[in-house]
Amino acid sequence: MRSIACIGTPSDRWLSALRKQGAVEWVSAGEEQDAEFFRRSSMCVLIASDVSAAVRRRIVTGLALESTSTVALLIDERSREEDLCCRTGEHVPVVSAALSLDDEAGGRVFLSGDASGSEGAASVFRRMSLRPVYCGTNAEHARLISWIEHALCGISRMVITEAVGMALRARLPIDLAASVIGRSSAHSWQAERFFDELLKREGGKARQPESVATMLGNLVDIALPLGLPLPLISSAMSLLSLQPPRSADDEQCVIDPFSNYERMVGLQRDRVVTGALHDCARDDPPPPPVIGYVGLGAMGSALATQALQVGRELHVFDPDVAKVERLTEKGARAAADVASLAAVCDLVFLCVPSAKEVEHILFGPGGMYGALAHGAIVIDQTTCSPADTVRFGERLAAAGVAMVDAPVTGGPDGARNGSLVTMCGGTRAAFSRVRPVLEAMGGEVVYFGPPGSGQAIKLVKNALAAANRLMIYEVLSLAAAFGIPIKTLRAALSTGPSASGALDRIVTSIVTGAPTADASLGTVVKDQQLIACMGRMTSTPLPLLNIARTVLESGSRILGPQALVDELGRLYGIESFKESRNHEET
Repeated sequence: MRSIACIGTPSDRWLSALRKQGAVEWVSAGEEQDAEFFRRSSMCVLIASDVSAAVRRRIVTGLALESTSTVALLIDERSREEDLCCRTGEHVPVVSAALSLDDEAGGRVFLSGDASGSEGAASVFRRMSLRPVYCGTNAEHARLISWIEHALCGISRMVITEAVGMALRARLPIDLAASVIGRSSAHSWQAERFFDELLKREGGKARQPESVATMLGNLVDIALPLGLPLPLISSAMSLLSLQPPRSADDEQCVIDPFSNYERMVGLQRDRVVTGALHDCARDDPPPPPVIGYVGLGAMGSALATQALQVGRELHVFDPDVAKVERLTEKGARAAADVASLAAVCDLVFLCVPSAKEVEHILFGPGGMYGALAHGAIVIDQTTCSPADTVRFGERLAAAGVAMVDAPVTGGPDGARNGSLVTMCGGTRAAFSRVRPVLEAMGGEVVYFGPPGSGQAIKLVKNALAAANRLMIYEVLSLAAAFGIPIKTLRAALSTGPSASGALDRIVTSIVTGAPTADASLGTVVKDQQLIACMGRMTSTPLPLLNIARTVLESGSRILGPQALVDELGRLYGIESFKESRNHEET
């Protein structure tokens, strides 16, 4: 078994890991000049980041020629590029080692540099209950991947704080929000832990060391000479550096940067409510209703097809005659206009681009308002502002018509395979009537509370999904600039605290060429603008989410609103990964 010597003073996190090893010889910088030290034949020499480059070189060159020792540079937030100038010599392999954020629970250590030296160092780190992840022969890559992991975890925590703060002010049940987000494109390891923490579940507190702000600054420093745009990373670095006013009660306690951030954006943990507040009794299933469906785009067509199996009759309308014909071929009835459709239906579904179209269909010239029967229900599956939904519902209620907001997550494929999640808001009575129909159309149906609540949780989910995508693009632009292979990134970051649905989908898209989504930039920008409006309506500061919105707005202006959201990757240099993939395939 190799002996272990640690030279210098490791960071607190490294010190905690090394203490698990037990038999470590601690050597102050300069003491290693003892001749006996250099004559040892089989040793792992760990060099802390506070040891100068000159001393590092002296250690590597001073080890005996017949030595089978390995030198591992312990990387932390203090490490700089010049610290890695100590390269593998003819007889002494040198590797870099950086801790993952999950190190407390038998976590991982990123290794890069000499391949044989990494194998030797890995055996030592396994004795510390760490799982080595080899990141290639470039000694810098372990350091960069560690910084990237810290950036993903830190920014993810911050945008979750903002989005959940908005959900709390909207009085959304947090346990149901956690469940919906956990099964959507917005899911992440950090979100899961944050919700567990809010709900006081076991295993809640996610590790967020104070070094995250320094790591973010390190990434900004190396990106500046390359001209890489890192709006989220740069802004998160600045926000974590701010210190809010402290009360007398704070004088004796140390508040970590993420708790400070919660205070700055006004996260109100005492406002947590759960789904028990909005429990609805189940009524006996009603007889099959006559259903109308207006808006037969990709999502609307998929949902209307499901409605064919549920209603006594299905009446459909869309300005595009071809879309209507595809449904009538399956058994639906074509309506001449929205008013004639409304006149014969018990339930009317809407799935159109925005609240503008919803208002025109309901209340515009030739609209539904005068034709809807007393007791009918309008189910709006458009993604709209909660405030607009409440306003529409109040106007309909005056005519004896109820409204349920029921946006979905899961896309057209989810509608076809029954994996949709439908998020509902409305009165309990109206929801109880439409729930059996929505459930029969496939997937899970979740009631979030009063009118507008379904729209509110959809916007919270979309806020996280968009911010997650942009932070992945930022770190991938860094990885591409420094030549980190996409497969190495996947191995290092797709598990543990940096894991997210956005990372999985984007990396898979780069590797396979398949798209991550079929949403246009125009649609994504519309949703982000609704999120900004909801933030103002609930008096919730959204610093990073508003930056994400402006980035998406800029991308839409450059690429065009019809461009698919995946095309944003081109603005970050993600195409270089795809070119590498194509080169490997040829």
